[in-house]
Amino acid sequence: MSASEPWSERRKNRVTVPASCDTCGGARGFANLLVTKLPDGRVQFDPHVTGVCTVTVEEDAARTVMNALARWLG
Repeated sequence: MSASEPWSERRKNRVTVPASCDTCGGARGFANLLVTKLPDGRVQFDPHVTGVCTVTVEEDAARTVMNALARWLG
């Protein structure tokens, strides 16, 4: 993903999830979690959408998260 890429194309690889931050407190949905599929196939989680601290996982790890959520949520 590059800055020169059209915004509509970048949006296809991103989703913002309403979340709560247990460290900062605040109401449910107060914080956002930005999840981005990177060009190399990895998935990046950006709590608070600040870019200050991100968690990036390989595709296999992202599938593990996906499978766990599917199992927990039915």
